[in-house]
Amino acid sequence: MIKEGEPEKEEQDKKDEGESKNEETPSSKSKLHSLFLPQLESKFSKSQAYGYDKITFGIISSIYDTTETLVFMMIGLLPYIWDAATRIGKEGTLFVIVESEIGVSLIFVALVQFIGMATSLPFEVVRLSNCYA
Repeated sequence: MIKEGEPEKEEQDKKDEGESKNEETPSSKSKLHSLFLPQLESKFSKSQAYGYDKITFGIISSIYDTTETLVFMMIGLLPYIWDAATRIGKEGTLFVIVESEIGVSLIFVALVQFIGMATSLPFEVVRLSNCYA
């Protein structure tokens, strides 16, 4: 006659035997550590250096953008750009004569964006070249 607790005990013994077979010996663990530890340390130090460089570049780029904006405002470049947008609209340089303030505002925004894109292009090239390197 089979007792209720015995099959469970046999299953538990089989599980314990399987776990002991899957456990690694201390010498095999040290071999794995000696194989992968130098590679992981190398990757970790490279990753830290990359993160530091990325943060430093971001700070420099941000300082440049802020300085550029302040200089544009202090020397009064924006009124000159507005005058240029008005002249472009009235002369019909864009193949359409624009006399409304909305049209001149659109030309003004386009000019400001073009100037901003031209001045930030070197930073964008460096940022993108680091992303794909």
